[in-house]
Amino acid sequence: MRLPNNDYRDYGFRGQRPMIVRPRRKRRKPPQRWRPKWSILLVPAAVLLGAYVISNVEPAFTWDQVMRELGIRNRERYTMLMCLGLVIVGIVAIARVLRDDKKGK
Repeated sequence: MRLPNNDYRDYGFRGQRPMIVRPRRKRRKPPQRWRPKWSILLVPAAVLLGAYVISNVEPAFTWDQVMRELGIRNRERYTMLMCLGLVIVGIVAIARVLRDDKKGK
């Protein structure tokens, strides 16, 4: 077997050389450090703070006064719709806080 030298005549026309293709090296990912999830601590703290504020603050108006000022006729259905909206907003807020944030990392 003859080893190629720098003579271009061995490879056909002038300037053509065999192309050497090497596989890319895979980069090692650094080991992931443990990081505390502050959201797990902040959510209960916010709930406790909200419960404290609700129990110790006297509201300036009642729900019936709001309904009367808005001129709502079917108060029971409107109240149920408002409760459903609050439940949905709460579920979405909890889901956003507890999900893994992969965009930022």
